[in-house]
Amino acid sequence: MINIIVDTREQAPWDFTFFGFTNISQKLKAGDYSIQGLEHKVLIERKATSGELAINLGKKSKQFKKELEIMSKVEHKYILCEFPMDDMLIFPVNSGIPTKLWPKLRMTSNYLTYIVNELASTYGIKIIYSNSKTEANEKAADILRSVYEEQRRDSKAPW
Repeated sequence: MINIIVDTREQAPWDFTFFGFTNISQKLKAGDYSIQGLEHKVLIERKATSGELAINLGKKSKQFKKELEIMSKVEHKYILCEFPMDDMLIFPVNSGIPTKLWPKLRMTSNYLTYIVNELASTYGIKIIYSNSKTEANEKAADILRSVYEEQRRDSKAPW
């Protein structure tokens, strides 16, 4: 049985029980999801909207960069987006940010795309885009299962 750690701060977590995993609520130092016992090997940070990502790269950039620094030391690290890459290109459309606030935004679509790619390169984190929350959840399950099976093959310890 694969025990998936869901960070206690996740407000609308993915459910992995459909994939035959067990969800365990536990605080992670970084990321939102991992595998129990393999937190040092795999971390997934979930982003629901391009607006959430923009806030993490703007107002909350210090905190977010600290988290990325921790993630950079992990072999398998991902930012998994519940939105398509196109939403980055048309930001703030589909961002979840109310239209009345758009004139006050300092972040443009070009800058958002640039900074995401820059941070991915700097911290060695793979960015994965999806078309929906369900698709992102499925991709996360695939990643976690793959890492679990890889570790199981490579480990001499009985699982």
